[in-house]
Amino acid sequence: MAGLSAAVKAEMQKRAQEVKDRQAAGTFTKNFSLTGKNAIVEPGGEVIVRFGPRWTIALLVNGKLAMNPEYKSGEEPIFVGAWEHWWDTADGKTTHEWCPKTINREAECPVCIAASILMKSAEESERKYGKRIAAKEVFIFNAVVGVPRKLADGKADLRTISVPGTVYTQVSDIMTGGETESFARGNVGDHAEGYDLKFTRPRKDGNDRWAVTCAPNPSPLYDAKQAQAFAGWPGMLVNLEEMLTKETKTGLELFKAYYGRDPEGDEVTPGLASGAPAPEVEPEAEAQQEAAPEPILDEFMPKPAGIQTPRSTPPVPTPPKATPPARSASRTGGRR
Repeated sequence: MAGLSAAVKAEMQKRAQEVKDRQAAGTFTKNFSLTGKNAIVEPGGEVIVRFGPRWTIALLVNGKLAMNPEYKSGEEPIFVGAWEHWWDTADGKTTHEWCPKTINREAECPVCIAASILMKSAEESERKYGKRIAAKEVFIFNAVVGVPRKLADGKADLRTISVPGTVYTQVSDIMTGGETESFARGNVGDHAEGYDLKFTRPRKDGNDRWAVTCAPNPSPLYDAKQAQAFAGWPGMLVNLEEMLTKETKTGLELFKAYYGRDPEGDEVTPGLASGAPAPEVEPEAEAQQEAAPEPILDEFMPKPAGIQTPRSTPPVPTPPKATPPARSASRTGGRR
């Protein structure tokens, strides 16, 4: 048997543990967390966040990255809206899953049903747990953090980041100007002329909320000193719509994940049994050209002078139905 060096063994074990942690959390896409044990900022602390441009900025041309000639900064949102669930498993692990209503508004969600029933309970502990597992609205962006930007193994660390509504509304006001359009900064995620944002996390013992402030001047996605680390960065952007389609479980799959078993008897409703399959997302079309230029940093950064950055008004996703169909609390509120 051929052996492994200590370094290779340690690296493989480290990567395997990372995969297990992501599996336990119900997601496989690397992300920056604003809360929890892996939070990028402590309570009361600050972190610099820079959103990336929309993932359609680049195309694969003959297997190589090239600037998408159809891309126009600010014409499409740089984020997606979603609904998520968090709960604790029987062995105490905190689990995350996307609500099926993120993809299909008519989908049946067993966790939404459980939350609705628990929040009507006479027991305070059950009402509290029902609130904890209820669907929470979030907005997902591609992002880098820190100044200079945080790297991973010498390469750009571009990940997804989910922000709550309290953060999103402030970002929206910064981008659109809110009620005063003259204050609008436009597309803060523009790769050449966007803006860094400072997120301030609420203190543990305070009644304050997340605060978001915008840098006074525009800047590129990364400093020239980090150009090598950011080589090929457009290929690191996550197609957020495709990510949600792949990672969101059907109602039946979510039932099994939440309860740890198959549904029984009257728990098997038509909506749950059908799985309410999500609509398929068309893959990004690959440009058909005879020849393609070698991908170089200058193709993406900086942008040619004279091109204006349109301002975007991000749409707000429609929330899922507030009143899921009722069921027996003894069955649906099973895990507490």
